[in-house]
Amino acid sequence: MARYVVAGFSLGLGTRFQRGCTSGHGICGLPRFSKRSWLAVPLFMLFAGLVVYLTRHVMQTGEPNKAGIAPLQWPPSWEFALCTVAASLLLAVLSFAPLPGSAHGVICPLAAGTIFGLGLGVAGMTSQAKVLNFLDVAGYWDPSLAFVMGCGILVSFPAFYLAEAEGAKPRCAESFEKPSKSGDYATLTLGAILFGIGWGLVGICPGPALAGTVPNLLASTPAGWLVPPKDWGTSRHGDANQSCHDIEGQPPNQLRCFGREN
Repeated sequence: MARYVVAGFSLGLGTRFQRGCTSGHGICGLPRFSKRSWLAVPLFMLFAGLVVYLTRHVMQTGEPNKAGIAPLQWPPSWEFALCTVAASLLLAVLSFAPLPGSAHGVICPLAAGTIFGLGLGVAGMTSQAKVLNFLDVAGYWDPSLAFVMGCGILVSFPAFYLAEAEGAKPRCAESFEKPSKSGDYATLTLGAILFGIGWGLVGICPGPALAGTVPNLLASTPAGWLVPPKDWGTSRHGDANQSCHDIEGQPPNQLRCFGREN
């Protein structure tokens, strides 16, 4: 419990001080060539990795993992991916449908947030074990999340390039919000360090935490008992190190491993 309290304060303060998180600085700031983001991302990645190294390999908290590189888990559970694509297409169509302006003011943000949350689930960002393995370069390293950020930037770069153009405006607002790309580096540095410490302690950050709230709540209700327990959280490769245990060592649960291959 203490670990989560410390991590929560670190993540909250860090996000506030650096004015963003992994998505804000990584997916949005880097393709905008923001100097602040190009400083923040390496900093919080470095400190998150250091915290994971200290807790797993120096302090040896939790169950030790074997060293090596985790195999790529692809394809994911096709039912989840198919439903995600269908829901995303439906929401995208609704965003451009000929509806009243007031309706667009609700539908567009809802569609963007929902599509983003589903993407986090498919990518495995809601799995604490997967994130911690990504940060554990000295242990059982899972490099797949690097491809998640890389592919995200490939999509966001042309979008932000168009958004930076003179006179560009979003679908449901008068103008794009354009955070400052430079300045206040002292507060940014402190925020990135705090954010990295919190991220390395629990393997979760604000966006994935919100996206995984519903699956985790369902897992603790009778609705979660309807999911067949056979091979929950185990990859098709049958590697025990790929099971979706959380960092406290609880039994694997398909809903807790929101977006993971099962």
